[in-house]
Amino acid sequence: MMNSNNLAHHPTYARNAFWMRVLWPSFLVASYTCGVFFSMFDPHELRPFGQPLEFDRLGVYTVGFLLLWGIGAISAGVALLLKEKD
Repeated sequence: MMNSNNLAHHPTYARNAFWMRVLWPSFLVASYTCGVFFSMFDPHELRPFGQPLEFDRLGVYTVGFLLLWGIGAISAGVALLLKEKD
């Protein structure tokens, strides 16, 4: 049985802690950034590569949020990995 003293050294705990340190802040940043971006731009007015989007508003909000979350997660993950190398 594992006590709380050596729980922090367990590989599963360390991996889960890493992912929570990456995904939770990036989720908060994506939520904020998505809100700011889509409060300034209407999804139906976006024309990437000169073509109108073929999604409804909810689809554009979803794809935008997931892209922003992914960018934030990559950024946070790289920052944590670089910090751990020190």
